[in-house]
Amino acid sequence: MGKPYKEEVDFLPQSISWALSQDVTLFNRVAKGHSARQLVVVGSGGSYTAASFLAQLHESSYGVLSRAITPLEYMAQQIQPRSNVALAFISAEGKNKDILAAADAALSTQSSSFLLTLTHNNPLGNICDTTGLATVIAYDMPWIKDGYLATNSLVAMMVLTARAYQPEEGNFKAIMPVIDDKWIANRRQQLRNKNVLQKLHLPRTIIILYGQAGRIAAVDLESKLAEASLAICQLCDYRQFAHGRHLQLASSEPPVIIAFTSPQDELLSQKTIELFPSHVSVLEINLPSDADTSEIIGVIEAILITEAVAEARGIDPGQPEVTKFGRDIYSLNISALLPKQLINNSPVISSKFGSAATSENSMYIESGMKFCAQLEKAKFKSIVCDFDGTFCDTARRFDGIDKKLVPQLERFLSAGIVIGFATGRGDSLHTSKTGLRKTINPALWPKVILGLYSGSFILPLDSPVPDSEKDARFQGLVEWLESTGLLLQLAAKPKIDGGQMGLRISNHSARTRTLAAILYWIRLTKKAGWRAYCSAHSIDVITENTSKDKVVNFIAKLTDSDPQSEILRIGDSGDFDGNDFELLNEGLSLSVNSVSAQPDTCWNLLPKECHGSVGTLYYLSSLEIVDGRASFTRSFIEQAKRLVSSNC
Repeated sequence: MGKPYKEEVDFLPQSISWALSQDVTLFNRVAKGHSARQLVVVGSGGSYTAASFLAQLHESSYGVLSRAITPLEYMAQQIQPRSNVALAFISAEGKNKDILAAADAALSTQSSSFLLTLTHNNPLGNICDTTGLATVIAYDMPWIKDGYLATNSLVAMMVLTARAYQPEEGNFKAIMPVIDDKWIANRRQQLRNKNVLQKLHLPRTIIILYGQAGRIAAVDLESKLAEASLAICQLCDYRQFAHGRHLQLASSEPPVIIAFTSPQDELLSQKTIELFPSHVSVLEINLPSDADTSEIIGVIEAILITEAVAEARGIDPGQPEVTKFGRDIYSLNISALLPKQLINNSPVISSKFGSAATSENSMYIESGMKFCAQLEKAKFKSIVCDFDGTFCDTARRFDGIDKKLVPQLERFLSAGIVIGFATGRGDSLHTSKTGLRKTINPALWPKVILGLYSGSFILPLDSPVPDSEKDARFQGLVEWLESTGLLLQLAAKPKIDGGQMGLRISNHSARTRTLAAILYWIRLTKKAGWRAYCSAHSIDVITENTSKDKVVNFIAKLTDSDPQSEILRIGDSGDFDGNDFELLNEGLSLSVNSVSAQPDTCWNLLPKECHGSVGTLYYLSSLEIVDGRASFTRSFIEQAKRLVSSNC
């Protein structure tokens, strides 16, 4: 099993070079998109180290509490979907049964998620892609796969993560190439010469200490030494060690100490180690001052320490003799062995009214059933939709419409059903290289109605976009945001088009405060009819002359339709502060993500296998066309009723 550990260590410089050359644009965009959310990162085995690093970077970069957990911990805690929490899955090959079980459990949560993997075609990636569960960030590692212990894939994932979270990369690109063949050879020899490691010929406990830096390295070293059956390890920071753990050093055969130190911990680590009894063996590992780089270097040190300890014991940690019972334990399917979680309410009801709304309270189910009955009778003359998050993954919004949705759009358009888009976008949806003119048959353009800049301009796709007339009143808001320093905190430049001012969000941690401030300014200046809403990537401020609902009313007149019963509305951000609230707050409206608590509209009736644009595809493919009108199939309505009334 596995392959020679030495060969894997030899390849580390190449894997670092490869990771430094990869495009991290999507990864960076996803990280920024989740920067206002706490991040729960799921990983197992060697990927748990990468998960810990990602959680630590997310927390230090954006100031939101984040943590790494194992798949079993995720499944046990039944983490409920919240707008301020995102999930991330880390897996090099995406085929471990535990991570697949966690992803399956996450399907019913409608949580915002992403996946980092080093292969493009794998079971976990397929789950995320086909269901829309997570934005898939995939690379193709050139070394095929790691052996028994995580080495090249782990270091590569850490380098990619560090680059995504610090796109300017500072000293990072200058430091990492130093890890070349010569550096590896020199460091190997230095560790071989350490008498401390020779003392690990016999089974000895190891205490791994770390300070402000080195925690991720400690996590990985413990994992490798334990998985290779080389040592039993304890890990703690220098001050946690001071709370009684030092008693172990009074033994005649005390544990060996491996201490990760860095410039910021130098004084603390020195003072601590100086107080150890003289017979205690200590291996100090000095890390660089840069926080992110120090953890990557620390993990490389952990890989080399593992090699040195194994070499002293005459063991190849990359090719252990794994027993049958060990293989059988690894192969256990936790999905089949854990008791099914008892759910007190329908996931549809829970997402609509909150976890307090149990199925025992018939009022909530009655609301859902009434809405389903309205959908069952409806015959739609047109469909009006949001775009970002609905017709494309928000993180991939620069790629344009999800190509799987184009045949569905053309099916309706060919039957004479008008399709409208009520969006904060402008020219990018119309004439850009990823716009709708590039993807939809030109013969059908007259039936596509665009409500650009949140309805500031409403026009068919075959008409040119008029020159933007900017509402001059926004200048007062811009000046006020500048005077308070909020615009600087948000790291955004206002974009004013028609009756909409968009603030592209770079610093999501400042989003909530800025939104509250804008709403305060609107009240303060008595701007009657002005509103402000959030999307995943922007704050949109709109005037009394602008709304997505205007697009619905325009199409209602165009098609001689009742906007409450003959126009289907679809969006992804229907909660009270979401930028689709006004679109989805009336009539027969469906969401592919968040919903408001309004009982008679804005429901998410997707099965757990559908999220985001995949959910939009589910809705559209569930519509049948008869005599130029669209209605939901009987199977869709029956499934929707089951989702409302049961725990499926």
